[in-house]
Amino acid sequence: MTGTHAFCWGGMDLITQETEVDPLLHNCLEPILVGNDREVPFTPDSGPYTLTDKLTALGFDLTRAQVEEVLDRSRELMADGGRLLTDEDLAALAREAR
Repeated sequence: MTGTHAFCWGGMDLITQETEVDPLLHNCLEPILVGNDREVPFTPDSGPYTLTDKLTALGFDLTRAQVEEVLDRSRELMADGGRLLTDEDLAALAREAR
């Protein structure tokens, strides 16, 4: 596979945590070597760890209860809308949870 999603390994918590421990666990080279970035999308399979990492990167520091609230609401929106949520969507949900 090539292109912008070549280093995108889904957003399951297991994958998210594994790449934090060993960035090369699922890739044989660093994406930057070929002008790409590693992506961890937020998907319906994502859990609280992936969401917490994503929200932290967006500048939010939510409690566990707030993360669960955002997680539940985001899954509802993805199911209803039939699409993945953007960082902006997640940020809006995080602001509502405060």
